[in-house]
Amino acid sequence: SINETELNFAMALEIEKHIEHIFGLQLTLVDKGKKNMYQSSFEIGDKCGFVCVGGQRNTYLVMLSGRGCSMAKEGWEHRLYTFLTTVATRGKLT
Repeated sequence: SINETELNFAMALEIEKHIEHIFGLQLTLVDKGKKNMYQSSFEIGDKCGFVCVGGQRNTYLVMLSGRGCSMAKEGWEHRLYTFLTTVATRGKLT
């Protein structure tokens, strides 16, 4: 059976596909541990933000830093809007 750590890593790999498409950035894929009440966190690029997985109600959190916004490939804002309005379930931008 798959354990929680493997499940979190598998979820991060799936999320990375969207991160790459939307922002043109990749995850470091090294679990940085608990962050923002999620069980696992993975750095986006070189200090561009974090993806947190293993939260309540099967949620995940993407945090993009100012550096991440400036390093993202042009047009990311439109791609993020499209993702949030067509792909994401209960997607929220704060």
